[in-house]
Amino acid sequence: MLQLIRPTAVSLILALGFAAPSFANPSPTKQFGYPLAKPSREPSLACYMKTDSGRLINLDVFCVTGGQEPELGTGDIQATLRWETVDDLDLAVTDPSGQTVFYKNPRIRSGGQQDVDANADCIKPVAKPVENIFWPTGGSSAGKYTVEARLYRRCAASGPVPFTLTVLVQGETKELTGSVDDTKAAVRFPFTVVR
Repeated sequence: MLQLIRPTAVSLILALGFAAPSFANPSPTKQFGYPLAKPSREPSLACYMKTDSGRLINLDVFCVTGGQEPELGTGDIQATLRWETVDDLDLAVTDPSGQTVFYKNPRIRSGGQQDVDANADCIKPVAKPVENIFWPTGGSSAGKYTVEARLYRRCAASGPVPFTLTVLVQGETKELTGSVDDTKAAVRFPFTVVR
């Protein structure tokens, strides 16, 4: 379970440098920048979030090499599901009031929204899909949440579909793994937001 105290405001920044990064282009709700391979003695690109107090939070786990992913929304809460088959997996997050953000309900009253949905109904599937749900900074409620990864439709593969679920809750990141298949179609992970 993730239990955190919310920073008063958050901005995302892109860092470029050798050891001590310099920062530019803050954005309150969108993550940007993709890390490059980090050869020694050459500059590298990294994703960070900076709080009002100046604390840097490394968000490299939400960035991928080569610019292969769309821009992902972020804020108080961000859940990002990744897998490596052309199957249609779905991501859903239920808030403390019982409302669920998912592909059929992409925005809910508490501020949760889904901005990326991959391999939907097996139309134009990609081999490295990603789905993303987030609550903008200052938009999440305190209480218990549940994030779910679900096998919605088989597009070509058979057997288990392993996935990685990265959950950011007010500055703390946790990477979870699991798999879904025809006998176990959904996996749920609870977390708590504390004010």
